[in-house]
Amino acid sequence: MINMFANATVKLTLIYMGILTLICLFFSYNWYTIATAELDRSLDRQKNSINVIKERPRFFNPDDAEDEDFIQELVEEAEQRYEEAKGAVLSRIVASNVIIVSAGTLGAYFLARRTLEPIEAAHQEQIRFTADASHELRTPLTAMKTEIEVALRDKKLSKAEAVELLHSNIEELAKLSTLSEGLLKLARQDESVGIKFEKVSLDAIIQKAVDRVEKPAKHKQITLVQEVSDAKVSADFDSITEMLVILLDNAVKYSPKKTKVAITTHETKNHITVSVHDSGIGVRASDKERIFERFYRADNSRSSQNAKGHGLGLSIAKNISDIHDARISVQSDGADTGSTFTFRLKKV
Repeated sequence: MINMFANATVKLTLIYMGILTLICLFFSYNWYTIATAELDRSLDRQKNSINVIKERPRFFNPDDAEDEDFIQELVEEAEQRYEEAKGAVLSRIVASNVIIVSAGTLGAYFLARRTLEPIEAAHQEQIRFTADASHELRTPLTAMKTEIEVALRDKKLSKAEAVELLHSNIEELAKLSTLSEGLLKLARQDESVGIKFEKVSLDAIIQKAVDRVEKPAKHKQITLVQEVSDAKVSADFDSITEMLVILLDNAVKYSPKKTKVAITTHETKNHITVSVHDSGIGVRASDKERIFERFYRADNSRSSQNAKGHGLGLSIAKNISDIHDARISVQSDGADTGSTFTFRLKKV
């Protein structure tokens, strides 16, 4: 893959350089033609002036060898200056072309890299995504296959054991279903499918998101605190609700029991910022840059909470944020210090 993009960069650089060279040759030819034509006219004017001198007996005696030599010297000197001027024009054009093509080659390489960088990044992301998705899909399938094979070899398999096996398979199928739904959401968001910007109530969005995470919050005895001001924002209601649900669900999932998760807002002239703060495990500095990547999970810090997931939630939230230019971000002082996720929406 690296060689492929390296070769593409070289080819694109050569194409850019070829186009620049053709442009330089075209203009150089025209400049040289115009300059030499002007020099030709200048030489003709000088020769005409010399001929005028030759036609005036007062200044020129055709029988005088010295006068004839003097006229010949004038003609030769004019022709010499003409040739020197032509050479100077040609050398300057060549030197200019060398400088332009050399600088243009560096510029062409820079532009080629700039052109291919997002394509290369997208290609690498696609490869990582495919590999990660394959791994996430393979894990539950392998577990199910192993359990079923073992059960089939057991001739004394009881009804209770069979029921337990089916329950285990249902759990694995639930994981696959959750993963498939997450992948479909990402695919739809990448294409902005079903996204519709309209004037919506932020208070209604927050309330709907809180209602959806209220059950898991009660299970952990976590209090959801709202300190919000209602405002009308330009957004897709369902998408922003989904993003807020993801943030609240993560806050509940990674917070200790009997703590609080706060949803607050802060208004400026044109925007309103929504914050979700928890008192949970926090985010390490090394994870902040990657926490929104697909399938990325800070396993060491999260394992203490036994949180289950595929690492797609925050990636989905990031996609929604990008579509809305909501600038989602995370602030945390490190492990066990809690974290605050924020995003902003445009007021209408």
